[in-house]
Amino acid sequence: MNYQHLEYFLKAAEYQHYTRAAEHLHITQPALTKAILGIEEEIGAPLFMKRGRNIELTKYGTIFFDYARRSLEEINHGISAVKHQVNSDLNTVDLSALCSINTTFLPKKSAQFHLAYPDCSLNITFKYTTAIIKDVSNYNSTFGLCGEFDNESEYTSLEKILLYTEPVKFVISRNHPLAHKKSVEAAELKNQPFAVYNVSTNGTNRLLYELCDGAGFRPKTLTAAYNDYGLINEVISNQCISIVSYTFYKQFQSLGFTELHIATSIPLIQKIYLVWVRDANLSPVARGFREILMSK
Repeated sequence: MNYQHLEYFLKAAEYQHYTRAAEHLHITQPALTKAILGIEEEIGAPLFMKRGRNIELTKYGTIFFDYARRSLEEINHGISAVKHQVNSDLNTVDLSALCSINTTFLPKKSAQFHLAYPDCSLNITFKYTTAIIKDVSNYNSTFGLCGEFDNESEYTSLEKILLYTEPVKFVISRNHPLAHKKSVEAAELKNQPFAVYNVSTNGTNRLLYELCDGAGFRPKTLTAAYNDYGLINEVISNQCISIVSYTFYKQFQSLGFTELHIATSIPLIQKIYLVWVRDANLSPVARGFREILMSK
């Protein structure tokens, strides 16, 4: 049994049809059937049974499915780790970052990197905090620039260093019923819809949950977005309340949203962290870029 056989088995289980699975795998149906029979002979149990023109997993196949899926995930994780190392050796640094830091902090650091390493590449993708820390954990990115997250009970393989803090703003559409108020209590937001970065407790979502928990309720989430622009679209189009960085607020205030002033003692700030895999074998170029990011 090899990697390819596991891939064939999982695809057959997904499509529940040998012919369609074979077409997706770009192999013949007899070749797929032969591979499945080989796995069954090695395991000593039938993995599929016929159901009309389709197939479905037996109880043995159901047990094997979870192990096969996890095995392929681990192998793919290993492949990504090796590719990451190869990229490091080839003087390439991959960075996942919050959209909000692309207005001030990151352009300056990127310019410093290219000045110091003119023959090296810096690949930047913009995501939300949860996606960033997953990218770094899976070796898809060398570094991440993200918001608050837990690396003591979760994401324990990651190292994080606080780079700086930035004010954040609660924002609403200028046509929102609360827009005319000078200030509101957190309790007044109980039945209001919110737009957030994904559904998680990372980044600015932590601040939102802390505010609402203090007022005795959990926020009513209408939708999740993946960057500041998506959040603002929900704010303007669907009358949601959201949180954006001060730099984004200042730069794009003309888009049709305004600040919602909330009476709270909670510091309305976002912490920006530099994160990487603690035991990663960083290249000299990657270590140099880390120093640039950490420099004042």
